[in-house]
Amino acid sequence: MMADPKISIELSNEKQEIFYPGEKISGHVVIELDKPLETKNVCLTFGALIPGRSCFCPGENIPIEMMIENNSSKLVTEATIKLIQTAIYREHHEHHKDGPITVRDYTIAKSKVLFKDSTYLRYIGEGLTAPENTSPTNWRLKIIKVRYHVEVRIDLSWTTNEPCIEIPIIIGTVPLGIKSKDINQNNWF
Repeated sequence: MMADPKISIELSNEKQEIFYPGEKISGHVVIELDKPLETKNVCLTFGALIPGRSCFCPGENIPIEMMIENNSSKLVTEATIKLIQTAIYREHHEHHKDGPITVRDYTIAKSKVLFKDSTYLRYIGEGLTAPENTSPTNWRLKIIKVRYHVEVRIDLSWTTNEPCIEIPIIIGTVPLGIKSKDINQNNWF
């Protein structure tokens, strides 16, 4: 499912946009950062960050495509791509309805992208690979919930507030498109 190229999402340096599985995520995302010493804003335009699918299997490659247009005089030379697992733990007590909640983020895959040109940056590559031992996405259990997202962060040496986009993905156990009778015939279980 590819997005309508007319979609435009504005982000400021105080806001981080989150996309949900199944949403249209291609098109253009414009991020504007205020520069304290100049009156001109930094304008970084993201293109498609991930293909039109949001479900992957452990060991499968998650391709990334980025296009960034830098209209400022500052250098933009690299970006960091991470696959992050968020685990939400909820304690359950017999006498209490809800116990404390603990949320932990784990970086399970990371990649740096270096750009040669600092004005028009384009990267089409393999991106990240979900490790073979990655547990599947699970958000239905009450005690433990596991979620994943791809984080793309533009590394800017001249500011501490770096633009970042998070795109949730689902990591499952069976590749999409395989029918259950094919799985049983291949003796996967």
